[in-house]
Amino acid sequence: MINRSEIINIMKEDKTNISRDNVDLYAIKKILEKTLEKLNSVECITDTRFIPYGRMELLIDEFENNIKDNKFIDAYYNISDYLSDSRISLNNNPEIVDKNKEYYNEDKICKEEQSIIIEMINKYLSAINNALEKKNMNTNKKEILKNICDNLNESVDNFEMSRLEEINADIFTLKYTQRGLGGIIIGDDGSSLVCGSMYPISHYIEEFKNEKNKVANDKIITEDEYHNLFETDDNDAFVRLIIPANEPTNDYPTELNLIGKLPQEFTTDEIIRMKKYSQKMYGKIVNDNNDELNQKIQSFAKQHGYQKAVYLNDWNGYKCYEPVYDETQPSYTGLPIIILVDDQNNIRMSTSDEAFQQIRDTENN
Repeated sequence: MINRSEIINIMKEDKTNISRDNVDLYAIKKILEKTLEKLNSVECITDTRFIPYGRMELLIDEFENNIKDNKFIDAYYNISDYLSDSRISLNNNPEIVDKNKEYYNEDKICKEEQSIIIEMINKYLSAINNALEKKNMNTNKKEILKNICDNLNESVDNFEMSRLEEINADIFTLKYTQRGLGGIIIGDDGSSLVCGSMYPISHYIEEFKNEKNKVANDKIITEDEYHNLFETDDNDAFVRLIIPANEPTNDYPTELNLIGKLPQEFTTDEIIRMKKYSQKMYGKIVNDNNDELNQKIQSFAKQHGYQKAVYLNDWNGYKCYEPVYDETQPSYTGLPIIILVDDQNNIRMSTSDEAFQQIRDTENN
């Protein structure tokens, strides 16, 4: 069994960065992981004297609500209180109360209590990982917005943000009306779209959604990109996996957001869909070591100052690739230009007219 005092002491360690005025999620995460490691290191035994009545039940309810509302300090104190608070309802049988007190006085944690605390910590860590992911995501969006604004000769301060939950994106609209620019949509995955003013914003939202689906359907990916897409955290929860609508087949009309969801929380349908999507995306992997043509295309892109080339589609007898300066940021190259590969595997840069025509034909299809 585990000594209760050992777990309480771990929870009290390094608490200098944990207060209502200074919520350090990394510090909390470090303590929780250390606590979880200790709890998982020992096989505890059943003890019928442990009864999670009264105050103990209320603490779990409070904890669940605090995690849901991202009240991380309150949730931390809920776990601390659960470990140290042995009170149960006074309306219970005195014999049960006495046995419960006897159990706590022995300073041991039984199998039943161990299971409850481990479940609480896992939920806590999942919530923290989600919060940290969103924080990093927002930082990346600010950088993307700044780069776009610099290229448009606009100030970031001229935009106000609104959430587009249905497409997992934020939209930044100008505080004043300007001909030609309607706004900027930036997805949680870093994708972006500069909106014009010719159509209503709803038109560009639909365009953004369709483009994401098109990329998911058409894009050839590297093995590293595949592993990045299906990356999991320490709790085996997906870090960034959002399965687009109509993926992996048209039988799934809605988007499925699996970010932060623990494997044991998956429904059977979600497991089936995730596995099918994984198989489909794995089939799109380009093996850079064995695909001689792809190596030549990537080399061609780098010779022209780009970081990589990303497959777009087949058009007018060519395979079309987008040259990318920096895969983590939007690319701005003036007039549009693409890399064309003919059926003899000859590689060349398009003219701007060809690039415009490829864009028009692709949109019409």
